[in-house]
Amino acid sequence: MLHSTLRNVWAHRARYGMSTLAVVLSVMFMSATLLLTGGLGRDGQAEIAAANSGVGAVVRGEKVAGGGGGPGEQEQELRVPVTAATLTKVRNAPGVAAADGAISGYAQLSRGSRLLGQTAAAANVGSHWIPDRTLNPFHLTSGRAPRTPGEVVVDAATARRDGVEVGDRLRVATVRGRHHATVTGIARYGDAAGPLGRSAVLFPAATAAELLLGRAGAYQHIVARADEGNREQLATAIRRALPERRLEVLTGAAYTAELQAAVSSSTTTIQLFLTVFALVALIVGGTLIHNTFSAVVAQRTRELALLRALGATTGQVTSSVLSEAAVVGALGSAVGIGLGGVASATLGTVLGSLGLPIPLTGASYTVSTVVFPLLTGFGATVVSALVPALRAGRLAPVAALRDAQVDDSASGPWRNLLGVGAVTAGCTTAVFGGLTPSLAIVGVGASMAFIGVFVSGPAVVTAVARTMGYPLRLLAGRMGTLAGRGTRRNPRRAASTANALMLAVAVVVFFTVLAASFSRTTADTTAQGVRSDFVISSIDADTPLLPEGLADKIDALSDIGTTSEVQMSQGQVNGKAAKLGGVDPTTIGTVWNFGITSGSADSLRKGQLLVDAQAAEESGVGVGRRATVTMPDGARLTATVGGLFTHSFGGFDAPTHLLPDQLYRAHAVDRSAAWILADTRPGVPQSAARTALDPVLKDQPTAKLQTAADWAHQGNAEVFQFRNMMYALDALAILIALLGIANTLSLAVLQRTRELGLLRALGSTRAQLRRMINGEALLLGVQGAMMGLLLGLGGAWALYKGVNAPDLRILTLPALPLTGIVLGGVAAALLITLLPARRAGRVDMLRAIATE
Repeated sequence: MLHSTLRNVWAHRARYGMSTLAVVLSVMFMSATLLLTGGLGRDGQAEIAAANSGVGAVVRGEKVAGGGGGPGEQEQELRVPVTAATLTKVRNAPGVAAADGAISGYAQLSRGSRLLGQTAAAANVGSHWIPDRTLNPFHLTSGRAPRTPGEVVVDAATARRDGVEVGDRLRVATVRGRHHATVTGIARYGDAAGPLGRSAVLFPAATAAELLLGRAGAYQHIVARADEGNREQLATAIRRALPERRLEVLTGAAYTAELQAAVSSSTTTIQLFLTVFALVALIVGGTLIHNTFSAVVAQRTRELALLRALGATTGQVTSSVLSEAAVVGALGSAVGIGLGGVASATLGTVLGSLGLPIPLTGASYTVSTVVFPLLTGFGATVVSALVPALRAGRLAPVAALRDAQVDDSASGPWRNLLGVGAVTAGCTTAVFGGLTPSLAIVGVGASMAFIGVFVSGPAVVTAVARTMGYPLRLLAGRMGTLAGRGTRRNPRRAASTANALMLAVAVVVFFTVLAASFSRTTADTTAQGVRSDFVISSIDADTPLLPEGLADKIDALSDIGTTSEVQMSQGQVNGKAAKLGGVDPTTIGTVWNFGITSGSADSLRKGQLLVDAQAAEESGVGVGRRATVTMPDGARLTATVGGLFTHSFGGFDAPTHLLPDQLYRAHAVDRSAAWILADTRPGVPQSAARTALDPVLKDQPTAKLQTAADWAHQGNAEVFQFRNMMYALDALAILIALLGIANTLSLAVLQRTRELGLLRALGSTRAQLRRMINGEALLLGVQGAMMGLLLGLGGAWALYKGVNAPDLRILTLPALPLTGIVLGGVAAALLITLLPARRAGRVDMLRAIATE
């Protein structure tokens, strides 16, 4: 049987080619995902370990909010600053050989008009050069350390990528403006060329405090090293020297492990995200494999029955077919794993271009990156071929006397009843979950409906073929009629093929609707709120980068009327993380409409709190209630809720709890603003006001000037960038689905060789046969695209009703993009079947009639 298996695989290599290709593509994507994220995690952890190898202890302030998400966790979470007085106590603690404070903030290099470093603003980090070589995570590879305010050191990765050399004269943009600097040195971060996914600019300590924080005597944390022999007791000794309760002291090992855990968490999230799309591609590929083996078994009925007649048992025949599937799975998986190294670099580049910058590391195969994709691809292939294999094993020896079988059965009444019941129950459950609302109930209902659609697929194929019968007759005459009958001849295989396309199209529709809905909600909410003519926003929506005093400069312009700034930071309200904002109660109402639903915006003047209505509903806070607010500096205040608002600043990144600016500033760690709203003075043309603003903002690289209308739609770019990323990740599943249509029709042409020959003998032209095959492709494309449209719309509605999020208040159905998706799916199905249609038209009638 083994010899028979290998011979059959080779004899039917053309038929198994598409199945092998589907396995190769799916496993390649999965392997690339594991290689990319695995290398990122290993390299990131190694970098952190090497960079912090000399740190014996870390002192940091009490955590206020945030945290996690990457190697710079201490920069993403908000903690109480550590003072210079604390640094002095640490230096004087017994056993401390050296200690220094850590300062970091936004800093981006540029050469002329060309920006250097990372494309994402938050990934361009400035810090100060620590003189102690053991504590400094950077070490020079060329040049010297910075000594004066006009000198900097650049990380080696940025220097190599952007061609920076020692002695270059560059400009550095920080929240305090643009500054000229001379590169005095190039440094590596630990054992790596640069910090993972970031670009670093290193200043002298005093310069870093001035440019990055705007003040001296405050640090994010303190690092210390021990005298020889005191490393284990260092953290304990420092803790005894610091009686302050709001300080944390960690060992260097614990601090390093914490950062490594953050890297592992972030890479695991990326890995799971990408693996989901790899599994979607594998599921779509599984339908192609199932169809291939179903067709091959049906065509080899006589051969398999002869094996039974010659003494082969049911198990042997079943094992023979499964062995063929195993060969296909093993070969496809092995090739896919081999191509995974090249694909990982391509995947990283694609994700980087779409807004998810991932440092590219060399492909390094490990046991997990080989075994998991291999077993997944192999197992999926064998499972997909299981039903055809069992069907082959049940063939009776007498079947050798019959021609090749064709599965012309539609779905039975019980299957139809089960499918309709699942769809009905699923839709009912989803509606109930949406009215509750409960995302979990909605998810259960959507899953039930999804399964029901798959189960009732053959009945849908028959219905679509009959419905499209008349239009096909108009388009292709009697060939259109034959196309409909050809599709109905094997409804299960046709349904499986169409369902693969349906799944891929549903993903595209789902993210298209979500992107349009997020965009519409953000734009409408912002447009209803903004009353000013101009909005000066931070170039990074997540980080306030507008320097203190910029609003005063703008307000002093004669062409500008009212100016009001919005500050933002992390904090807590009633023990839960929240985004806090500070606004001027005397001016904000002129340039912004809060959309108050309860209470009054004037309550800000009384020192009270304004809360986003959705956030208030989730936390159970109402007007007149008291709330405990943990401020950025760690202070805990009790404030009364004076009003609820619906029009938030900037959509996704907007503060949900607003305080009077005087109260906010008194406890702010960083007084940079996120937005400045400026109104034109009455009687002054808007163009003249913009001309007046340009010189003020010219030397503010972190500021972006926009009209109110442009700002209202600025969130669209981020939303559509995410949507495009989903499109790119789903492209492989779409390609495999289209290959499935081509494969199904190619197998149909091989199965129906005699039929095609008879049609040619009866007078059908080659063009007519091509039209018949194209008609079948059209039916499959229409069913897959239309069902995918309905499924995607249902999924988007389910999420909309289930999450009840403030950023998703308006469900939007973009008619033009959705129409383009459906027509594109149908057109792609027609295009991919040009080769099978051409092969059908070239069938030799005499050989075809003689075919058994």
